[in-house]
Amino acid sequence: IVDKGAAAKNNTGNFPDKTAIEVDRTGGACDGNVYFAWSRFNGAGVNGIYFSRSTDHGATWSNPMSITQTVKGVQFADIAVTHDGSIYVTYRQFETKNGRQVDAVNIAGSSDCGATFGKTKTVTSFTAMDLSDVRPSGAADATAAILMSWDHNPTDTTQIGRASCRE
Repeated sequence: IVDKGAAAKNNTGNFPDKTAIEVDRTGGACDGNVYFAWSRFNGAGVNGIYFSRSTDHGATWSNPMSITQTVKGVQFADIAVTHDGSIYVTYRQFETKNGRQVDAVNIAGSSDCGATFGKTKTVTSFTAMDLSDVRPSGAADATAAILMSWDHNPTDTTQIGRASCRE
């Protein structure tokens, strides 16, 4: 067990989510180590990316460490091990309402088999384009639906389909 938690009333519990796992296969000093990273949601809106390692092929695990002490609102950790055994954990940082954080991809690195990590750095910021449902203009309520009808005429490629919106 690397981490544990459970949902609690009003989302106030510890909830581990969005996991990543990687094994060092470099043949170097850290060969065979297993690395695990995840998002830990604590219900207070200050989630972080945590990291744990196993130096005995997954039999035991180190205590989880936060690699995002100064960055909050993060998810989607991913782990890479380079040819020299360096470990990099990338993750998404979300924009905060107070403007102190922007949407970005961040990275933290370790050169000692995951025992410690350097300071988080921003790889790039970006304009978020998350999917969301949008009510069509003129719709009276949330029961509006998008209807798609297709004309099946294999010889006519000019009209592929048409969409309409109705309540």
